[in-house]
Amino acid sequence: MLQGFYYSRLIQQALPYVDAARTAIWGWSYGGYAAGMALATDTDGVFKCGISVAPVTDWALYGNTFDLHRRFMGLPTADDNWSGYLAAQLVTKYEGLRDKEYFLIHGTYDDNVHYQQSMLWSKVLEQNDILFRQQSYPDQDHGLALVRPHLYHSLESFLDECFISDA
Repeated sequence: MLQGFYYSRLIQQALPYVDAARTAIWGWSYGGYAAGMALATDTDGVFKCGISVAPVTDWALYGNTFDLHRRFMGLPTADDNWSGYLAAQLVTKYEGLRDKEYFLIHGTYDDNVHYQQSMLWSKVLEQNDILFRQQSYPDQDHGLALVRPHLYHSLESFLDECFISDA
């Protein structure tokens, strides 16, 4: 994550047409996790707003023992790498979103990153009075293929609102 902040800041400083006050981050699936984590841990104000589509928010709840991430992270047990799983949880990083604009999107029929991940994250944000926007797509899977026009219009609307508030 730190390299991402570093390079984002370099781009903001090096390119005159990049407005450092209007920089967003977004991602889907692992990218949704990375976008949420980057936004939540950004203490230098690199990103004003962010979007997570179908993010993993708690790796211990993702997949099964044969998934690729288990090869790198091990198992979520005290004997293996429980501390690594705790450190990688997005659901514990909510405070970093307090002063940022955040949009969470997920399909309810996602069989890759289960909808439970976003509902857990939503609950944490709500319990800690973190304001955010949320869009659920009923009966849509991980790819959200049948609602792409609506999805992209929603992303565009969110970014317009995020950046126009500074105009």
